[in-house]
Amino acid sequence: MKKCAVQSCMYEMGRIGKKISLAFCRCSHQIFVRDWWSNLERQLHLTPDTVSWELFEERFRRKYLPAYYEEQQVGAFHALVQGNKTVEEYEIRFMELVKYASYMDNDQRQAERFVYGLNPKIRAVVRMWKLSSVAEAVENAHYAEEHMNLTGDTRPTFPHRPGFVGKAPRTFPRGGG
Repeated sequence: MKKCAVQSCMYEMGRIGKKISLAFCRCSHQIFVRDWWSNLERQLHLTPDTVSWELFEERFRRKYLPAYYEEQQVGAFHALVQGNKTVEEYEIRFMELVKYASYMDNDQRQAERFVYGLNPKIRAVVRMWKLSSVAEAVENAHYAEEHMNLTGDTRPTFPHRPGFVGKAPRTFPRGGG
């Protein structure tokens, strides 16, 4: 089975709520995949209610993706930086690749790696916050990107609240002493 067909198939299965339903699989070889999964279910005594998406995905990858593919994806993950991409585009690619890096086993590590790959200006702003999850890192990166002054100034421009004028200037009495 070709790599692109397998990726397409897994993508489609993921889009339907991670339910293991090969009926919606658009693989060109979906009959073979369906037969393979049916045989595996019988061998492992699995039922649709007891099988997890993670188990299915792991077995599917082991069966249909060549070993070098995962190594390529880990390499792409190591080289990943935001570059000219938006934070959203970088986040999408990060999430596609992070699953191949088995050492990225907790949210804190993933958050640190996500921040590391951000553009330096955005990274500097995001690092002001203590991050404990990828979700927080992504949210703060979006915020920084949105409020970053794109004219070349490295300082973020944060939104002003309408009607807020701040404190009146302090005055000191004049006089000689």
